[in-house]
Amino acid sequence: MKRTLALLLKFAVTLAIFAAIFLEFFGGYRAVDTASLRSPDAFEVSNPAFPGIVSRIRARLRGATLPPARVPVGIDEVCTAAAERNVFVRLADGTVQQFKPLRHCGDHGFTTLYMRAADGSFAPVPIADAPAESYVRIQGYQLVPAELSELWSEVRNLSLSVFLPWFVAAMLVKLLGIFANVWRWQILLRGQGIELGGSRETVIAQGRRDGRREGVSRDGTCPRLHRLGRPGVHPSARAERWQPARQRVRAPSRRS
Repeated sequence: MKRTLALLLKFAVTLAIFAAIFLEFFGGYRAVDTASLRSPDAFEVSNPAFPGIVSRIRARLRGATLPPARVPVGIDEVCTAAAERNVFVRLADGTVQQFKPLRHCGDHGFTTLYMRAADGSFAPVPIADAPAESYVRIQGYQLVPAELSELWSEVRNLSLSVFLPWFVAAMLVKLLGIFANVWRWQILLRGQGIELGGSRETVIAQGRRDGRREGVSRDGTCPRLHRLGRPGVHPSARAERWQPARQRVRAPSRRS
């Protein structure tokens, strides 16, 4: 019963983490002046020449002039620039905020705005039919800048003829890496006089048990292997520790 509850708890935590990465804070819709969207300073994109935080500190200490963090872009180039950089829009109150251009872009560029209904909801409307004050979708704080509806839409549009070959190829590459890692450890341990014994499947199962019991290190290796290979540990003791019980041989006594 405890194992079942623990499994259900882990599953619930996994689902909660998966849903949390899509949560968005401080987003929503903001008003813009529809007529001013055609002006040259209505949209801006992040400047790729703007340095990172370390380079900015160095430049300020040296008194150098920094390039602008954002550069203006026309409405016809917004959707193209959004594929590589963050895009910002000037709101009706004069502030500039990052927004979600993909919510407004279509096959012919920036084509959609939002109109506020009487009940407070927002509905998409073509830019040609948008009122004088329309709305854009602002990008809030979000770990993954996407929505579950968009993810589900992509999943539903998957083509099995494309997905299955790539999935099988990825699994084969993963298995190849696992067996290559096992073979590497066999070679390394054999050079220290440690014979694992048993089939390769037994070695993999033993490594999985060790990983669960003692934790797997960052590079995917088992810490116990490092401890077995420490200087001062007799090779026969290391070999006895790793050989199956029916193949263990006592280390020769030092008195003899």
